[in-house]
Amino acid sequence: LAAPDTPGTVPGEVYVAEWLGAEKIVTVRIASGQLMKLRTAPTLPVSVGETVGVRFDLGRSHLFDSSTGVAL
Repeated sequence: LAAPDTPGTVPGEVYVAEWLGAEKIVTVRIASGQLMKLRTAPTLPVSVGETVGVRFDLGRSHLFDSSTGVAL
């Protein structure tokens, strides 16, 4: 996650933040309405409703077909 005006990011709004001990799962709603789940450090400060920028590291991403659930 990054500041919403960071070049190369997709803007979105934090929908849910779940603390899971050694990590935090942050769900972000992007402009298209899609929800994205992001794994972050547990200490990352985010708040529900906060506008953030989503940056992708395709080498660490897991993508799935939305209609079948099959990994791409």
